[in-house]
Amino acid sequence: MVIPTVGPDPRACPGILLGLRLAADTGCRVLVIRSGPASEADFPWDLVALDVRARVHVIDFDDVNRRWHAAQDILERDPSGYDVAAKRNLALVVAVVLGWEQVLFLDDDMEESPHSDGLNAANVAEVGEWMRRERVDAVGWSCTDFPDNSVVCHARRLAGRPQSTFIGAGALLVAVSEKTPFFPDMYNEDWFFLIALAAAREDRFGALGRVGTVTQEEYDPYTLDRVERQERGDVLAEGLLNLLEDGGDLFAPDSQALQPEFWRRAVRSRLRMITALITVLHGFSLLRPGGRKRRNEAVLALRRAEQLARGLDPVDLAEWVRTQPRHLERWARHLHRVRAAHRTVDAELLLKQIAVGQPPAEVSDDVLTPADALLVAPIRQAARPAVWTKVARKAQNRYAAITGGPRSVIA
Repeated sequence: MVIPTVGPDPRACPGILLGLRLAADTGCRVLVIRSGPASEADFPWDLVALDVRARVHVIDFDDVNRRWHAAQDILERDPSGYDVAAKRNLALVVAVVLGWEQVLFLDDDMEESPHSDGLNAANVAEVGEWMRRERVDAVGWSCTDFPDNSVVCHARRLAGRPQSTFIGAGALLVAVSEKTPFFPDMYNEDWFFLIALAAAREDRFGALGRVGTVTQEEYDPYTLDRVERQERGDVLAEGLLNLLEDGGDLFAPDSQALQPEFWRRAVRSRLRMITALITVLHGFSLLRPGGRKRRNEAVLALRRAEQLARGLDPVDLAEWVRTQPRHLERWARHLHRVRAAHRTVDAELLLKQIAVGQPPAEVSDDVLTPADALLVAPIRQAARPAVWTKVARKAQNRYAAITGGPRSVIA
């Protein structure tokens, strides 16, 4: 289990407390990868049962040698100002080196859902076995009590538009291997991770699944800093998800995702949607006194999103997609190299080496064999994940018919 955190008070982070309970019930190891204010606080070891403490590892991310993260020109091309993607990538390296079959990613603001299909030890064990049996790559618990959406999508819901949620790394069980993709350092990093998983599968329905629900702590969704870091990643992820739903090959030479014209249309559609939302919410603010402050905040955030969307370069968006296969190849090569250099290390020693800033051992090119080409092959035919339901599809079509806006409403 991996819990990235910046929370200054671990006792106030429900995801950490949930993770410790799950560790006690499942017998798994827990990596708490912390940075910022979290690194300045003492970890509450008194909350950890004595028989669990040996399986809980607290790593200060700023002390980790950057060579564990892989080539920085891959992972930091679109710096978000957050380190959650790099923390998850570090966890993937650890998992591959130690031969862990599955990793449960859990954000520090997640709580167990009161529903019967929520995130609990019995559910995790059952889902893990199902994933092995059915060869599913990732299964998530979606946030429903307080939806894990972008600023624009929260505004859609506030305006009364249909708006669903998608699985993400807030609560995500992942099957791990040297072929597992990385999390790009950009908003929607977990979506791009899931998109890469789906696109690498030949069977259209086998990559992803949604198994239950989890509760997320509420936050202010309409802050301008959220808009600043979200818009580009939102447009890219929405466009790629639409192509996946249509069964397209994202990275083929003739893929729409590689054509600037596709992204021009995507940006125009995005702008139409934002303009419509501003009109609706502004009208609500004038006609309905209750909740006016919240609607005004949403309108202000939408106006900033509109400015950012107008500044997006379709050529740049197409180029971002074009480079993904090459970066995924280099990431696979990094995983293989690090694993080859640490074949005999045990978990305790490896995690201690990482925690004190020791770099990974070197491995020469002659360790790689012709079979390694399988690890760095270009991404295959795009998949149609089973997680996108008929209900979501109907909502998309209904919204498009009414407003002429974009089809994807599962951001």
